[in-house]
Amino acid sequence: MARTCVVCATPTRKTCTGCLKTAYCSKKCQRADWRLHIVYCDDPGREVTAADDLAADIFANRVPELPTIQMYGMSKIKGIKDYNYLVAIYTDAFQFFSISPRTLNQWRDENVLYPRLLSAYARAGNTVSQRNWSWLREHASVFDRRGQMESLDGSAVVIQDVYQLLAWKHIGGSPFDTVADIVRAQKSWPLDKRACFEFVSVVISCGGPNVYLAESWQRFGYCVSKDEEDPLPRRLYHELIERCTFDEFYDAYRSCSLIALMDAKGLRSIRKELPREFKIILSQSAHHVATVWGLKALVLSDYYVEPIPCVSISYGFSNCQGSEESKRLRQFYARLFQEYDVEPLKLERASNNDRIYEYIIKLPKVILSNTEKRFFKRVMKRNNLVFSGFPGMMDMPSPFAQQGY
Repeated sequence: MARTCVVCATPTRKTCTGCLKTAYCSKKCQRADWRLHIVYCDDPGREVTAADDLAADIFANRVPELPTIQMYGMSKIKGIKDYNYLVAIYTDAFQFFSISPRTLNQWRDENVLYPRLLSAYARAGNTVSQRNWSWLREHASVFDRRGQMESLDGSAVVIQDVYQLLAWKHIGGSPFDTVADIVRAQKSWPLDKRACFEFVSVVISCGGPNVYLAESWQRFGYCVSKDEEDPLPRRLYHELIERCTFDEFYDAYRSCSLIALMDAKGLRSIRKELPREFKIILSQSAHHVATVWGLKALVLSDYYVEPIPCVSISYGFSNCQGSEESKRLRQFYARLFQEYDVEPLKLERASNNDRIYEYIIKLPKVILSNTEKRFFKRVMKRNNLVFSGFPGMMDMPSPFAQQGY
């Protein structure tokens, strides 16, 4: 089946031989896209380093992820102005000086990155940005490898601001606006539009939300992946926001037609590689999130939070006697998602029919002791409590209703 080249949109049947997924019409187009594609390719032919990630992020106008930030000095910058200079230095390295990511990685490993960059600017002389060269000469400490694996500390706020500013510029905002300008502009926006902007910001900065940003993680379908590090939804949304305007994205989100937008932008083949639940989530109202995804977010996160009522009652936490039983139930559900290949929507259907226990004991990989059987049979009951009425959750004819919840 013919697809379109990701570089020039020419119809083609050729793909990258490493992953057999990304379409290219020629070697020229593949070479042009290689710095971006290498970090996603299943078999790039060599080890992918943090320098490859840095180059891909720079050319895709993304903020690098934490390991790259720490390895290449961005955790030591003091403000957005310094961040922009450092990005400009690396952009010059890759584009103007034609330094390959492999060479940059080697320089860093040999602890000669700073003097080699200085030499490159000295050889270029007046043909290169004098401001970038001047900034480089005055900021040797940024390239000092000592302490570079420390936490971001004060720089975290700067990096977060960079995320916001890049997203703002990407959606057509003025490049001269500050974070305060962005906040003021968004005060009149509907909540859904703000949610879309925050999502675009996270996609640009790190590829998308994880389980700790549970709301976006569920709303935009990242929750369907079995592996938290699954690159497929990241790649899909990155391509989408590159190919559509922010207004197109927001309108599609609001009208539950993100799937149609993806297909219209030539991303159907990538989208169809995701589990079928992805299409189901994106075809429903963003305000109606299946309770099973809330359960998955709850049990896969490392920190403990009390489950919201719809999850607590639907999946047995309200029947647990103390924190140890609740912890035991959380750990079992985590294994269901990570090891036992449970189908989330079937699990939710079993919950709705008050038959979770009956469902899980029939799963091929689940082997329970008699003690475990007695425990799960006792707690995995809804006790005739039924929710209805609230989007994404259910409502109870119980004391909650009488108290105005």
